[in-house]
Amino acid sequence: MKKKKNIFLGIAARILLTAPAGLLLLSCLSVFINPAKAWLLVPLEILFWPLVLLNFALAVWAAVRRSKAILIPLCALIPALFFLGRFIQTKGGEGPEAGKHNVRVVSYNVGRFQTYPDRYTPEACRDSVSAFLRSTQADIICLQEYHLSLQNLRIQDILGTILRGYTPTFYFLTGKNGRFGNVILSRYPLKNKGVIKFDNSVNLAVWADYQISDQTVRVYNCHLESYGISPAGVAGKLFGDDNREVLENTGRKVRNSIGRRASQVDQMFQEMDDSPFVSMICGDFNDSPLSYTYFKTRLGHRDAFKDAGQGFGATYPSTMPFIRLDYIFCPKMMKAVSYDTPQLKFSDHRPVVAHLQFE
Repeated sequence: MKKKKNIFLGIAARILLTAPAGLLLLSCLSVFINPAKAWLLVPLEILFWPLVLLNFALAVWAAVRRSKAILIPLCALIPALFFLGRFIQTKGGEGPEAGKHNVRVVSYNVGRFQTYPDRYTPEACRDSVSAFLRSTQADIICLQEYHLSLQNLRIQDILGTILRGYTPTFYFLTGKNGRFGNVILSRYPLKNKGVIKFDNSVNLAVWADYQISDQTVRVYNCHLESYGISPAGVAGKLFGDDNREVLENTGRKVRNSIGRRASQVDQMFQEMDDSPFVSMICGDFNDSPLSYTYFKTRLGHRDAFKDAGQGFGATYPSTMPFIRLDYIFCPKMMKAVSYDTPQLKFSDHRPVVAHLQFE
């Protein structure tokens, strides 16, 4: 009877170990699969860290028991090790090297200057953000969700006045409360520019060509689809009578945004394939480092955080304290020698500041 009991406990333990191990493996595999075709895998991206910690705890438990079943969580943890560098770095950057051409880049979703209306008026927030940008002495600045009122008709003059010495490239959409869109500001001479309007979306990417050292580099500033939901708002409505409708609407928004982000990054790469120049990609991706969006963008590029980041480098701390949603990708011929995400409170996103250097 005792032997049967031990067999039963052994089977139960293996089932207990297999389920989280399988979910962690699926989480790792999800980066290679277009989420428009398998959107249910996307939540596993967000659960990557909890699944890593759970499998580690189960591996320790199996080790204490001296169980051969420890191989189950280990088989899931070993592949996960290859993805940890996307989330956390310990080395930091070595700083600019003398004699090499350096480019300081900033990417910042400024939240239309309306994230914290109890702290700042939009004008005061814009002035504070502008002061910060001037302090970085950046060569290229990529801003998403930049907002101007309908009364501000001469956009080019306004942008040139706020940050003198920079040439602005932008595309704004007009809504009932003002104009908003993406802006690239650069100290380099502008050679060409354009915009990628994403299908069925107000999100977009602007691009500009600059002569940097002896290379022409096309800089993309993109803002990909967000989920468009408020977790606090959804949680509050779940206690109402129409909670089923709330869940259905939330699920629909999540599925739509997942599919749109995948198509948007594909649309952007179609344009890149037609470009004769190397590319630098900055912006708010609204996606984690364990996503198809990240995987596609990394092709042919280097993640500045992986080169020179330290810690988690989180850029959306209010909801995802350990996750990056904002990125700077440089061409393979460059690398980041410093990387920072200053803890500013002008927007719900943090800026990304990277010092890039030609190798």
